Amino acid sequence: MVPIETLLSKLNLYDIINILSFLVVFYFYLNGKKSLPYFGLFLFILIFLEVYLQVYWSYTYKYNIFIYNIISKYTIVYYTLVYYNYFRNKPWSGWIQGLFFSWLVICVFMNSYEFDTIKFDKLSYIGGLIFISGLIFMYFYDIIYIKQYKNIMNDSLFYLSVGIIIFFAANFPILVFVDLFITNAKKGGPVYSNFIQLGNIFLSLGYLGASLCSKK
Repeated sequence: MVPIETLLSKLNLYDIINILSFLVVFYFYLNGKKSLPYFGLFLFILIFLEVYLQVYWSYTYKYNIFIYNIISKYTIVYYTLVYYNYFRNKPWSGWIQGLFFSWLVICVFMNSYEFDTIKFDKLSYIGGLIFISGLIFMYFYDIIYIKQYKNIMNDSLFYLSVGIIIFFAANFPILVFVDLFITNAKKGGPVYSNFIQLGNIFLSLGYLGASLCSKK
């Protein structure tokens, strides 16, 4: 068990925002409102992974890269589910399934070929985020040019999309050179950590915006 004092000391601002988002979703759920598909469950598992499991892993084994590998793949899987649900009636929606399963096979192959719990699997994560970014831009095109009228201010998916895009844009250089930052922890560690946390704050705000747009 991890001491509660340790858990509280490791809480980041984005963790607090995620917890708030989950509480908002749960409150709206009790009042008969829903947000994105399985959004409450997604946030609950994400909070468990980020707030408890990664702290436990770091506390027990002195590193937590393995848990971040799990979190990165978990978020890509959920994002794909959300955008596939949005585009499911499109005639080309099968391509989303095909590309997702191709990404999944590559992830399994790469992690089986070179399984290393110390190394962050940046290629799978960056590839997954590029795939999701493509779906996001298709979503933006759909709501701007295809839909005759859509109130994006009350659209949960809009806030999630903006959060993901800002997170990816802000952290892309960090993700590309993550090995360099980790290897040179004394020089790059704080910078790497601060940029990642900043990107995570924008992503968490996207979650919060999505949770506040729960509907009947």
